[in-house]
Amino acid sequence: QSFTLSVEAWHDNLRNRTLRDPRYMIQRVVDTNIVKPSHKWVKKVMRSNITMMSFEYRVVCKKNYYGEACDHFCRVRDDELGHYYCTENGTLKCMDGWKGTYCDQAICPEQCHNSYGSCKKPKECSCRFGWEGEFCTKCKKDPNCLHGICYEPWQCICEPGWTGFLCNIDQNYCSKYGPCENGGTCFSTNFERLASNRFVVIKYSFKDEDSYFLLFATLHRMPVVRFLRFSLSYKEIHTGYRCHCAEGFYGDRCENHVRSCDKIVCKNHGTCVTGEVGGWCACPKGFTGDFCEKEINECQSSPCQNGGICVEYFNDYACDCRSDYGGKNCELYLPCPCKNGGTCIGLSQCKCRDGFTGRRCEIVINKCKRLHCKNGGTCLSYAREGREECICPLGITGSECQYKDYCVQKPCLNGGTCRYHKRQRSFKCSCSSEFNGNWCQYDKRTAPQIRNEPGSSIMPLFISEQSFRGEKSFTGERSLTRKQPMSRGNSVFSFAKLIYFLPFLTLNIRLMVCDI
Repeated sequence: QSFTLSVEAWHDNLRNRTLRDPRYMIQRVVDTNIVKPSHKWVKKVMRSNITMMSFEYRVVCKKNYYGEACDHFCRVRDDELGHYYCTENGTLKCMDGWKGTYCDQAICPEQCHNSYGSCKKPKECSCRFGWEGEFCTKCKKDPNCLHGICYEPWQCICEPGWTGFLCNIDQNYCSKYGPCENGGTCFSTNFERLASNRFVVIKYSFKDEDSYFLLFATLHRMPVVRFLRFSLSYKEIHTGYRCHCAEGFYGDRCENHVRSCDKIVCKNHGTCVTGEVGGWCACPKGFTGDFCEKEINECQSSPCQNGGICVEYFNDYACDCRSDYGGKNCELYLPCPCKNGGTCIGLSQCKCRDGFTGRRCEIVINKCKRLHCKNGGTCLSYAREGREECICPLGITGSECQYKDYCVQKPCLNGGTCRYHKRQRSFKCSCSSEFNGNWCQYDKRTAPQIRNEPGSSIMPLFISEQSFRGEKSFTGERSLTRKQPMSRGNSVFSFAKLIYFLPFLTLNIRLMVCDI
């Protein structure tokens, strides 16, 4: 774009006269040029017959605007959106260590691996998961790998002379260390051959004291696995050798001397057991003493209570209790609880007369006309009061027993509050600050922690709902056996209980490792 500059020179001593009178104008200069923004001054000299006029001018763009038309915007910045300066023509120039269209990509060191390393700041090299080193060129091997290397993260490739899943087995252990003592013969074991066909047999024994356990699981349509969950940890202890001991010695290295039972005679069918410091007698039930020579008098301690008479028989005793007492030692008071003329059957059941019902025959039954009780509810008609009422079974609610109230079973433990949602037909537990879990079953302060030793692994085991198919509820004891495949190597087993959130359920576990 062009511009025109007009400059006039007038006599400056004309105080009382107007400058508009052209007779007093000395000179007028008119200059036409093209706009080119620049910080340099342009000098102009204009001459006439009697005068000479000299002046300078320049055109400058506003701040952060560039270009011949001052229409290009550029502002210096150094933040997460870019790191650059502005040149004289308004283009971006990246600061040291940055690249990209907007200078927002950090320049990593040349040695930093393109695939396994990255940087958010110049000269930085941050490693991706599974890689380490100054320039992220070294893979991370399994933390329990003892004598191995890796080419990819978490590998454990054994060095020469070592084997095993964690490269912890010396293939030349016998010749190198000679571990067997007292004339024992050392054999180097083949790890891979021993690793095949291994499994653990786990036997469960359950006792449901309140007869609520499986009923509770069925009522909420939840798999049993949520109630019975535990982990079995195991650690490989295979050393790469096995000792065949000479007669009279035992132990992993034949370090123990066998003591003889030749001079010990156990009485009353006792059995002599060879120990490390000598033999001893294991006595059958009902006998004691060093040689099982003393018979135990079961009634000597007077175990029977409340007037019960102790009757001793072989290896045990029994109490003859009065009619209103029961239990092993007559410790339970058992009066007949039946009402309204009901008859006691055994110790805890009632046979009611016609027109009465309930566990203790305490409810009068009349035929209802208005209410229709659902889900196994019993309708009671109160003739005098002129009303009817549905008595719902445990876990059912509503005027006609039409809703299943899961909170009746009090599933929330450790002081948790149960909130039942009718629409979703489910419940939710609100726990205190010390507990968490779906049923507030986990104590944040004392919950057991399963720790892995070096070289160990955690294998979760579960009891599926299918294992209990057909058993909706029960009392007494149930057991099942499960065969769980194992990984290779000899193993030491330890059990971690997580059954602190069902206080009325007892669980016994027996582990047995089998080699085929």
